Amino acid sequence: DKVHALVERIYDTVLDAHAWPKVLQDIAHATGASGAMVFELTQSPTGGEISCPHLSANYDRDAVLGYLANHNDQEIIDQAHFAQVSGQDPKITLINDSAFPVTLDELRAQANVQDMMSFGLCHRSGTLLNKDTWQIDRFSLQYRKGRDAANKAEQAIAELLLPHVAKALRIGRPINAQHALDTAFPGSEFGLCLLSPQADVIAQNPEFERVVSEMG
Repeated sequence: DKVHALVERIYDTVLDAHAWPKVLQDIAHATGASGAMVFELTQSPTGGEISCPHLSANYDRDAVLGYLANHNDQEIIDQAHFAQVSGQDPKITLINDSAFPVTLDELRAQANVQDMMSFGLCHRSGTLLNKDTWQIDRFSLQYRKGRDAANKAEQAIAELLLPHVAKALRIGRPINAQHALDTAFPGSEFGLCLLSPQADVIAQNPEFERVVSEMG
């Protein structure tokens, strides 16, 4: 019953993105974790940058942003390990950091893990929520020191919840993009649109829609 109630709240985020922090916190606690985050990778000619559009309500955003600024390069490497394993499976399956090609001692010696441990966290689990576009909707759970990452029972609960998280993020993205476009450029005389990484139009203003309807 609690899982079904949480699924309903996951879909509430489609119209209210401010609901994500508490929903993510409850997903984390339902799966034995301390917290959860959703990451995105933005790539450029000079490299890549990890950002965190959504995180648990019990996390301090400034601390998370500081962590990402200090450990961006290592996070790109670590998230690539999660993505490589998760991306081969059509199902959304939680991958533990034990799948990394390093020993436990080597993992704990990494500067980013040392920093996590200073906040009382150690192990992580992760997965791709969008198997078509690996750069977005990268989900991660973090676990307190003194315990391992997700066990089989916790992974089973995650596999019930995470497909709904994936769907809510996918549905909510164009809705939020349209709101952002309308807010930033109200009544613009120019045709404007926002594109997905695959160059699909995910938001457009009335002038862009008019031009498309006339020009094809």
